[in-house]
Amino acid sequence: MNTPIEPPANEPNTPKPEASTPTEAKIDVAEVAEPPKPDAAQKGASVYTKGLLVCGNCGTELLGETCYRCGQPTKGLVRQFSSIMGDFLDTVLNIDTRVFRTIGPLIYKPGFLTQEYFSGRRIRYVSPVRLFFFLAVLTFLLAQFSLPDDMGPDNKTDVVQVNGGDNKIGKAKTIEDVEKIRKDALRELAEAKKETGAIPMVGAALERAKTEVNLKADKRIAELKGEMTPEMLAKLEQAKPETATSADQSDPDIDEGGHISFNGEIWDSEKNPIKVSWLPDSVNKWFNSLAQRAENNGKRVNKDPKVIIEALLSALPMTLFLMLPVFALLLKIMFIFKRRLYMEHLIVALHSHAFLMLSILLLILFNDLSAWFASSAWVTVPCGILTAVLWIWMPIYLFLMQKRVYQQGWILTFIKYTVIGNLHIILLTMAITCTLIIKMIWL
Repeated sequence: MNTPIEPPANEPNTPKPEASTPTEAKIDVAEVAEPPKPDAAQKGASVYTKGLLVCGNCGTELLGETCYRCGQPTKGLVRQFSSIMGDFLDTVLNIDTRVFRTIGPLIYKPGFLTQEYFSGRRIRYVSPVRLFFFLAVLTFLLAQFSLPDDMGPDNKTDVVQVNGGDNKIGKAKTIEDVEKIRKDALRELAEAKKETGAIPMVGAALERAKTEVNLKADKRIAELKGEMTPEMLAKLEQAKPETATSADQSDPDIDEGGHISFNGEIWDSEKNPIKVSWLPDSVNKWFNSLAQRAENNGKRVNKDPKVIIEALLSALPMTLFLMLPVFALLLKIMFIFKRRLYMEHLIVALHSHAFLMLSILLLILFNDLSAWFASSAWVTVPCGILTAVLWIWMPIYLFLMQKRVYQQGWILTFIKYTVIGNLHIILLTMAITCTLIIKMIWL
């Protein structure tokens, strides 16, 4: 006969828990401390229900600034306008307190931001893409505003006249004075040509100015020697270069500049058009239309070189941005045995180019300050010193950055740094040249 098993004597019978009534289980909302009222940033996006902040869309209790159930943020548009502008600057340009934590290390701590990014500490700094693009746009925008207004060929050819060279040649009393003035004027023109060598059509204008200076000097020397005969005067007038006005009447395509050569001769849509035998007629026609646009734009640039410079500066940020993957590929090839991902090299490229943009921005500012306060040594001297220091610091910074990020020996890092730098300069020059050609056509 089976008997029921008695519970052990040392284990007291535990009473069954009584079911709690709904009244006992309910929390008295009145006893809970009243939470603060929602501010203007939370109106319409979140509400208070029984003392809890819940999502205004689905009613789920909020645990942060965004509802984890439906994804609706707590901040809507019904709030103060200053708060909306702050979010705009933060979202679009990433301009907030992170800027001040980013700019300092970017300028004087090579590789610090890159290592911080690789270590996972990213939210405290501006993202590399936004940092580079913002600095590039700001730099070239400032460069456009810093361009001088008098950049036309007429102003360049009048370099001597501005400095009083024409008047001095005409008033010189001795042949030695004429030769000295000629030498100074030609030196100034050579310096102007060196500074504006990248500006299309300005070199030809400076060559005309050089010829005019020599003719005026020869004329004055002949007058001082008493050899200014009608034959000598006719010879000097014959050697004088044609001005733009006379050229407009004779052959504007040649003298205004901007002409294009094809097959060793000046391009002409009828007499000497672009014609490639193995290409269809429609493609050759398109090439000739581009040549016509480039020639017309060349005449505009010859009159005002500032037009093409402004167009080039506006396009350079995008050109540099497109060249970043190429620079990252060079890093990937040169440091292939470090077994880093391509995106890691792209982060290095973004931070290094952001530093270059910031450096160029500072150089432009120093130059503008020196020009604005040219008479104050308290401004020009420090700006000159800072400019020299920055020019020296830029290559050193990039070298130390590669050394710190890739952790290789000094000699090996220097060799790779030199190779990468030279290749990048060549590729960048080609990209800028292509951009210049495109801008000459689609100006």
